[in-house]
Amino acid sequence: MPSHESALRHFKVINTNIQPLVLTFVAVKTAIRLILFLALSFNTAATYAGIEAMNTVDNSDKPWDVQLFPNPSNGRFQVKTLGAVGNVSMNVFNVIGEKVFETLIRPIGTSEVDLAHLSKGLYVVQFRNADTGTAITRRLFLE
Repeated sequence: MPSHESALRHFKVINTNIQPLVLTFVAVKTAIRLILFLALSFNTAATYAGIEAMNTVDNSDKPWDVQLFPNPSNGRFQVKTLGAVGNVSMNVFNVIGEKVFETLIRPIGTSEVDLAHLSKGLYVVQFRNADTGTAITRRLFLE
């Protein structure tokens, strides 16, 4: 039967072999998050997974606008539409471009949205006015 010291030495060897792997995983995960954040923070003409670049509007005359608050949010936030006419749809995409939520919001005034069921992180929120064919894209951070 192995002694207590032998078992402890064996545990230390296993622990020191796993620890660098855990640290490497955490470092890679953090680096990926940083790269995605930086990539989505720049206003470019590039398209990411079919979503237009952050903070852009499909039309140049901008007949309507959208505000999200609070941002960052715990998942519950307000959407305020200004000057929209007709139906406004809201689509929420994760950082890999998957649609994770969709709903209709009020064309004028404030709507309350609950995304507390989603994971923490960065999301892209696209608002589309069906009547005018215009869209506005915003970033949303869930804490």
